[in-house]
Amino acid sequence: MPATTLQRGPVAVGSAQDILERLERYAATRRVAAPRGVARPDIVIEPGARPGRARTSGAGGIIHGIDAATIDLFPYDLAATILGCAATILASIAFARPVALLCAAGLLTAGEWARRHRWFPSLATNLLIGTVVGLVLVVFS
Repeated sequence: MPATTLQRGPVAVGSAQDILERLERYAATRRVAAPRGVARPDIVIEPGARPGRARTSGAGGIIHGIDAATIDLFPYDLAATILGCAATILASIAFARPVALLCAAGLLTAGEWARRHRWFPSLATNLLIGTVVGLVLVVFS
């Protein structure tokens, strides 16, 4: 079975047809190599449910799983940036400079951990940005 449905013939390297054939071959190898997940009988998708929502069939019918494509994280991103900046500035006001720098280092570490472990990576990145802005304001004030 051919890897592509395109007609065979001399194909220029780098042409659209060549790139498409390579992508189709790559997708075919990934489909074969990709492990398949185990079916979870405790998750039931209700007909007419919004995308990204699932209900467990257990007690209470707890809704879990958020589809990031269906929610707007901008207000939370903005709040994370402001929180990082404000926490750094308030730590410098409340504590001596070495303790304030340790607090900022803790915020940076927490933000980097969250970003690397894909736990709301956009929020974590904005927490890092806010903390760095706060550090700049504290150090140069």
